[in-house]
Amino acid sequence: MKLYLVRHGEAVGETVHPERPLSERGREDSKIMGMILKSQQVTITHVWHSGKKRAIETAEIIADILGIRNLCEQRAGLHPNDPVQDTAREIKTMGAADDGEAIMIVGHIPFLPRLASVLLTGKDNLGFIRFETAGVACLDSFQGGDWQIEQVLTPRSLPLE
Repeated sequence: MKLYLVRHGEAVGETVHPERPLSERGREDSKIMGMILKSQQVTITHVWHSGKKRAIETAEIIADILGIRNLCEQRAGLHPNDPVQDTAREIKTMGAADDGEAIMIVGHIPFLPRLASVLLTGKDNLGFIRFETAGVACLDSFQGGDWQIEQVLTPRSLPLE
């Protein structure tokens, strides 16, 4: 199973708009990230996102570019300061099945680095992946449920053809 952890694109400030939608750069970076993932022939079976506008917009942009239809699902427990244990447990259970699924979670800091840390080490305080806005960390699980970092991408990681 592959897990794509995506930090939402850059958002406007709360003083500009209280719901903090994506800025123009955030929309563009999300499009670029979608194109990078498409160029790598990434196939996603489920897209989860928090209920915050910036995460929803990022998920929709990337899902559209990857040709994902009706798979965006707002999930409780994916907001910035939510505990990661329940989500990690659910992902570990799915990863142990290793049925070729690929999940994309579009969320926030500090949730995403804490989730990655729990999956990789069992501890939620070893935030060794730096998530840039619209950045993606791909984790891969192996039989037995062990996880490793496959790659970390930013909108400026790879040249687009």
